[in-house]
Formats: sequence, structure tokens, C-alpha cells
Amino acid sequence: MLGMDRRSFLQFGRSGVLPETPWDLFCHRLQRTVRGDFKRLDGLNEAYHAAQICIYRLADIQHIYALCREYEVAMVLDGFASPQTVHTRDLLMVQFSPSLNIIEELGEQACLAQPSVTAGQLLALGYYQFSRVPAEMTIAQWFASPLYHDCRPYFSFLSGVERINAIFADGSQAVVGGFGVDDRSVLSVPILSRCIPNLFELLRRIA
Repeated sequence: MLGMDRRSFLQFGRSGVLPETPWDLFCHRLQRTVRGDFKRLDGLNEAYHAAQICIYRLADIQHIYALCREYEVAMVLDGFASPQTVHTRDLLMVQFSPSLNIIEELGEQACLAQPSVTAGQLLALGYYQFSRVPAEMTIAQWFASPLYHDCRPYFSFLSGVERINAIFADGSQAVVGGFGVDDRSVLSVPILSRCIPNLFELLRRIA
């Protein structure tokens, strides 16, 4: 249960406390729903608003997505867009707390890594595909950046990624992988059932 201190309760409802615009309401609800460090970035874009949040719980991604969809706010991974470059809607940049950096060993050559694990940490454990990746880059940033992946057909295995827990544009969430033409994993959400066969068909045509 969430509560207010006495001073905030007495001021609640006065001018300047209640949200006055859809953006104000979005920011208000985000701070009450999500556990994280929130910062408004006012004045960086004359036409639209922007904010930044650093989250401590992976489950909060779904709450953030739902609010962004309701208020038509663009939700991006911090570092891949800025208020100066987004000109179509309000923007929320999402960071993962450095505390989300747990590595769970799954075997001699496999591990489960949280999004704030850095390339340097994984390189130190012997994952040499990170040898040319900036040591401070998180695995979330690395995965989202095409600069560090071989995008040629049949070469995605070089990244070493076997499974990934992903959230899609329609809000559905699923574990995706393995990444290969012989994979028989169940396409557990509708967006995968629609898109994956089409991607393989496109690959077949251009190969």
C-alpha cells in the first residue's frame, strides 16, 4: 500500500500538486507505480516532453510499457535516442539499475545475465565475443546495437546469444531462441507466430 506523508497529504489537491496535463499525469502515475529514480528533462525539446527513469525491478518494464502505451509516450532504452532527436511524441528513456547485474552460471560455457551486466564482466569470464566491445557497455545496450553483431544470414550465432527474454511492441513478453533454422522452440505469443515464419520466408528469398 502506498501512502503520503502528512505534509503531502495536506497539500494534495492544491494548485501545482494535482497533474494538470496528460504529460504531468503520466509522470505522476509512473512515479507512483514504478520503483525507480525518475527525472524530468524539461526544456530539451520545444515541441515534446522527455523524462528518464532508472528501474530496480525487471517486472516494472511491463508497468512502464502499459503507461507509455496509454499516454502515447515513446519508450526507449537509454543511450539510443535523445529528446533532441525524437520529434513525434513525448519520450521516456529507460535505464536499468547497476544492481541488475547478476550472472547465473548455467554450465561450463553458458550463463544467464541480467541487463546491467557489462561486456567487461562477461569477457573476464571467458566470453571472448566481447573482446572488442567497450567494457562498460551493458549487455542490454550491446544487444540493441547493430554495431557489434554480424547481421549476415546464418551468422547471428557468433553473438553467443542462445535465449533472450524479450518484450515486443505489442506488449507481449516471451523467451526467444535458440536462433537457428533448425530450432523447434514453440512460438508462444501471437506476434512471434506471425513474424518468425515471415522472416524465414524473406531470408529464403534473398539467400
